[in-house]
Amino acid sequence: MSDLNREEKDAVGTAALARLCAPLPAGSQWRQALRQVIALGIKAVELLPGWVQGLPERDGIADMAAKLIQLGIRPAIADLPADPPLGSAALPPALATLARWGVGAVLLPPEPEGMDDADRPRYYRQLAGMASDANVTLLLQNRASGWPEDGASLGGLLAAVNQSSLGACFDPAAFVARKRHPFLSEFLPGPLKRYIHCLRLRDALFEDGSEVAPGHGNAELQELVSALEARGYRGWYCLALPAGQPYAAGLAQAQQAAAAIMAML
Repeated sequence: MSDLNREEKDAVGTAALARLCAPLPAGSQWRQALRQVIALGIKAVELLPGWVQGLPERDGIADMAAKLIQLGIRPAIADLPADPPLGSAALPPALATLARWGVGAVLLPPEPEGMDDADRPRYYRQLAGMASDANVTLLLQNRASGWPEDGASLGGLLAAVNQSSLGACFDPAAFVARKRHPFLSEFLPGPLKRYIHCLRLRDALFEDGSEVAPGHGNAELQELVSALEARGYRGWYCLALPAGQPYAAGLAQAQQAAAAIMAML
């Protein structure tokens, strides 16, 4: 983005800030959390796994979905639960319900243990077909353990499946936990960067993988955001709350850290 003038860079940073996505917990405190989201001017939320538990039969989420629509808050991403996972029969109606409430992307839990590399493209191609039918995008996320081991594995799988209904959620801190450079070794080479729909603004240290405030670790967040914006990225920047902090204080701190990163574009 070095060819842009200061005014143009400021406009890019402002547009990126408009695509911040705050985690919205399930349970009795969700209305209080939503008030904090609104107070900070954030316009999108990520529904954490508790929201999706029991869909499509569960009715409690309908109240929340209606409230979001009323307030102009987009439920951008919904996280599927890992325990217990949704079965193959329950997944299509759950996806259809989430799509009806305006959810655009659904984060998959870690894949079943013991999956063979040869079976993986077929498995995710089937899931992508279900997502396409529901008009949502499924997201695969790199994690600190398990598959995928690196960006090449994740990008290669997405390229092999080659469906617009299957994309990536890029977690830089998880790559740092594996002693890998998120930007230099995982983002730049290979096809993964073409499939990113969500960048988690999480940072961590190479020394022990411990999480730190965004911009204060080895996750190369500045480089990642700058490169994505230069590529015309229109996906989400998902905020991560610092461990051990109350929701309101943690969300405000996460937003401030994101604003500092965007200001450096």
